[in-house]
Amino acid sequence: MAEKLPPMEIVETFKRRRSERNFDGSMTEEERAIVENIVKECNELPSICGTNASIAITEPGIGRFGFVKAESGWIVLKYPLEITDKEEIIKYTLDATFKASIAVLRIVQNHLGTVWIAGTYQEALVESRFPGFKIPCTVAFGKVAAQLSN
Repeated sequence: MAEKLPPMEIVETFKRRRSERNFDGSMTEEERAIVENIVKECNELPSICGTNASIAITEPGIGRFGFVKAESGWIVLKYPLEITDKEEIIKYTLDATFKASIAVLRIVQNHLGTVWIAGTYQEALVESRFPGFKIPCTVAFGKVAAQLSN
């Protein structure tokens, strides 16, 4: 079993952050709990546009075209379907993106990888997992495949 590493300092986190599409599927229950806690904490942050947009976790297997491999899960950005006004949609999307951006950095800080995916995921499948919500974007996460990471 690998030694548990402490979270990275913020500058190192920014240096380390990049899109990772190749994971090894070996995330531990402890790492999964860390990601769940990060999402919970990010949803408790005040929204910059004042909406109730949120992020959530869903299971692996929503990617298309093989762009993402062996991910451990996905963060979804979501807002209620009843939001139809263009300006409101922008506000909700900004708020969800703000929360997801913080989650991405916190996940990387804990030695896991992420990649933002919009348009190349199975939108209907994801939205069926979150009835009543629009999912404008997703973020795959997991332990990065060592042989493919620099």
